[in-house]
Formats: sequence, structure tokens, C-alpha cells
Amino acid sequence: RPEFALMLVADSATVAAGDTVQVPVRLENAGGLASLGFNLHYDPAVVEAVDVVKGSLLQSFTFVPNANEPGIVRFGFASTTEKSGSGWAAVVEFRAVGSAGSTSDLTFTDVVAASAAGATLDIGTEAGVITIGAPQDGDANGDGRLNEADVLHALRMYVMLEPENLTADMNGSGSVTPDDARIILQQAAQRRG
Repeated sequence: RPEFALMLVADSATVAAGDTVQVPVRLENAGGLASLGFNLHYDPAVVEAVDVVKGSLLQSFTFVPNANEPGIVRFGFASTTEKSGSGWAAVVEFRAVGSAGSTSDLTFTDVVAASAAGATLDIGTEAGVITIGAPQDGDANGDGRLNEADVLHALRMYVMLEPENLTADMNGSGSVTPDDARIILQQAAQRRG
């Protein structure tokens, strides 16, 4: 990993062919950030961007995304107030259009960041990858790990705050329920030891 205090990170995910997965774009160690712009590149033969939403870290920022061109999502954020900390800048929902075993790198270009006074902020990037494959049962967010985040996603699916993903249907009922969240929580705890 490059030696930058401020980092822009694309998470990695596994998704079944034809399904969708939400991939967070994270900011780490933001300090004095008031504007941010970047492009996220992906392989349009493997995945397509179907939705882009602002992340929790930059909720107070004005945000304009552009996912109209296959293979690239453009992001612009601006605020008069500086933000510090770590968290999600945005979340991109991708649909898997490639065949099982194919991968798409998620890489950044044209990254610019500045303070409220207009001073340029140095920012590093870390690429992610989306793999088309069979997701692990219970891995509701497709990050390849079974943990508490999957429990939250399962509950959000149940209360209709996000689209249902039957990867989280642990009891085979045909829908995602609080019981599935309980099973995911138990299995995540067992894997941690």
C-alpha cells in the first residue's frame, strides 16, 4: 500500500452471475477535506454500474455522480465545511454481466482533493476487484467474509431498505428474514472462534 495519510479505497466483492452487489468506496484518514473528485474504472464486459449513492462520511456534501458511460463512474463532491475521519464516500451497485470466474478490477484515475481554503490534499488509492462466482452463503454484502455487516444487510433486506439478495436466505425459506440474520450472526461468531 502506498504511504499516504488520506486514502481512497475500492472494496472487493464476489457476486453470482446475474446478481447485484454493493461495493463501498471508502475514504481513510480524511483530514480537512472539502472537495473530492475521482473516476472509478471497471470492466463493462464483467459488471455494469446500476446505482450510485452518497456514503455516510460525506452526507453533508453536495454530490453528483455520472455512471452513464460503460466502464467508468465519475464522482464529484463539494462542501464549505471540512470533513475528517474514515468511512464510506459512496456506494456503487454493480450487476454481474460476465461469466463465472471472470473478474473486474476497480481502479481510480483523476483523483483530486482539496481543503476549504483550496489547498490540494495528497491522496493515495487502493484498487479493488469484483469476482463473478458463487458467493458464500450468508455473505449478504459480497465481500467474501461472513461477519456482522452481513447481519445488518440481512435485516435491512427484511425491512425493505435494500434489495433482497437470497445469498442471505440461510434457512431456505425463499426470503430473507430476521431468522436468517440470527443464523449469519451465529456462523460469523463460530468462524471467529
